[in-house]
Amino acid sequence: MRLRDLFLVDPCLPLPGAGASGRGAAPAPGDLAGVLVPPSLGAPLLRALRRLTAALDEGRAAPLPFLWIAGPPGSGKSTLLRLLLTGLHRAPPPGGPLPGAARSPRDLAPELRDALGALRARIDGASVVVSAAREGARGASLHAVVLQQLKERLGEPAERRRELSVKDAVEEIFALLRLRAPAKTLCLGIDDVDALAAADDAGRRNVVSFLSHLAQRLKSRAWLVATARDDGREPEDLGPLEALFPADLRLRLDRSLPDVLRLGALAKRPPAEAALRDLFRQRAAELVQHARASASLTEDELVASWPLLPEVIDLLIRTASALRASAAPGGEAPLSVPGWVGEILRAEGLRDAPLDRCVPLDAAFDAARAALDPAVLAAVAQIDDLPELDGQRPLVSRVARAVALLELSADAAPVTPSGIARSLYGGPRESVPVAAVSACLAALEAARLAALTERRGAQLLTASFEPWRRERDDFTVTFEHTSELIRELLGELLHGLVVPRLEGRSAPLRAWYSDGKRQHDTPLLRPPGDAALGLDLRYLPMYRRSDAEWRDRSGRPPLAGRLIWVAAGDPERARDLSIDLLRARRMIRRAERRAPSQREDLRLLQLEQARDIDLARRMREAVTREFMAGSFYYRGEPWPAAELGAGWGEAALAALARASLAHAAHAGRSTAAAGERLTQGGEPP
Repeated sequence: MRLRDLFLVDPCLPLPGAGASGRGAAPAPGDLAGVLVPPSLGAPLLRALRRLTAALDEGRAAPLPFLWIAGPPGSGKSTLLRLLLTGLHRAPPPGGPLPGAARSPRDLAPELRDALGALRARIDGASVVVSAAREGARGASLHAVVLQQLKERLGEPAERRRELSVKDAVEEIFALLRLRAPAKTLCLGIDDVDALAAADDAGRRNVVSFLSHLAQRLKSRAWLVATARDDGREPEDLGPLEALFPADLRLRLDRSLPDVLRLGALAKRPPAEAALRDLFRQRAAELVQHARASASLTEDELVASWPLLPEVIDLLIRTASALRASAAPGGEAPLSVPGWVGEILRAEGLRDAPLDRCVPLDAAFDAARAALDPAVLAAVAQIDDLPELDGQRPLVSRVARAVALLELSADAAPVTPSGIARSLYGGPRESVPVAAVSACLAALEAARLAALTERRGAQLLTASFEPWRRERDDFTVTFEHTSELIRELLGELLHGLVVPRLEGRSAPLRAWYSDGKRQHDTPLLRPPGDAALGLDLRYLPMYRRSDAEWRDRSGRPPLAGRLIWVAAGDPERARDLSIDLLRARRMIRRAERRAPSQREDLRLLQLEQARDIDLARRMREAVTREFMAGSFYYRGEPWPAAELGAGWGEAALAALARASLAHAAHAGRSTAAAGERLTQGGEPP
């Protein structure tokens, strides 16, 4: 059995409006006969057609019939919108049919065909579909976009987009319909209208104003079908807009995205399910070991999602959400997950693959090209031009493609070698060792095509990284910069340190920092009143770290009452880390001041923020390691830090406790000596 034998519907047939780019198809000419209707959307489409027809029959066609479609991300809102407008669009658009008018071997169910015929008998539509998410990323106004697309639909010559008021745009739409299509009704579909309406008050007012003007001017010659994401948003966010829609003309799609996929692109033929259940029994342990499959994977989950795994589908959902959030101005619309899955299944050669073939994540890369950042595509293409990758180029290319997708959701899960290896699993003979992935990442890092951070894992570097790197490396980090960074770090370590009680009372702690050059007794903790104890932290040059010097100095005034902690070891490691960390923070500040909006600027900022977190952790570890290699000194007595505790805080508290006892004993001896002198007639000290 082959993969093509699994599905109820040939995966080579695209869904209307659910292409890889998410832009989908504009409505195609003719009715819906033969157009592929996903099984999960048959009932909602039938309800929508009947409700719109009832609205016309009841005289609610004026001033403007609306249909509101809400649902969670991936529930099929965009596909349903385009299915409706496909059926309402009659005349062929200029230049012939538009892409996406997929044909299925079977016609619509009779009730759908009848419902569509009843509605089409009442309306002759000229349909326009606007992706609000894409246009919102462009910063375009809804009324200007609708006017421009209607001109294209009716064969008007293309012209440069002009800035128009809402009223002027509506007047031009009215004049255009009267001149070029006097018998037609404008069928306007706004996909993800909440992307425009809920962004801010101005965007919401603009949308409501445009629709109100449209209703007043065009009367029943304008229809609107709008979709909105129902993801827990407070109702008042879209209140003014949703209030325009009659209650009985609101649809809600309740199915989750995995349900939509199981009933749509991944819907299986009954005979195929038995073969898949046999496959599960044979391969369950292998999938958990090598693929992105959890130990809780069940037989039903594998049957529903195969040839993808549930974890891979989750990755696609997170990736599509990230692409939607970072849609480039003027670029393709964000991905539709059902459409993306369909594109993967339509990949060359996949439909003829054997049944046990599991789709690896890198197979989704080519299907998502239209929505990915062009700079990322160029970085992946560079791999073919690197002679040093000969021999491992195919695997490096696969790893880079997987990283390009995984890094989009790196905030949720870092891109690790083991995660990449599991995502590349494609079958019994197509597992990829983690060591091989690590070698590929090292090769990409050496070629300056990838960077590795602990927080985000692997991330591809694009052409814009070199100017960014040069600007970063031009910043000179001085000794003073490094010393100030260490002072701040030590202040953070001291914050919240619980000081031991002295003679049953809380003992306030005073702390200082010295670097042996510029900073001397710089306060780190300055409590009000007199402090019983003082902690003197010394991060000094190598020649100032000798044991003999601090045995002597700690026993003499003015340091005799302080607990002194002197770092030991080579400070060069911390110095190097401080240079990288301070440069990263400088680039972050500069990037944030520029308010980055382009995808590539955001990627570089995210990379630097991840480096900042990693470098700060490593800097902290390096400095605390040096202090743990050093010693405390109190009144000439050395106490090695490593003998007092396993960590910085534990050692500091143990030393403070010991110093408290020594302080009390010294104070007692001083009091006793003073009393003895008084008894003998001497003067008090």
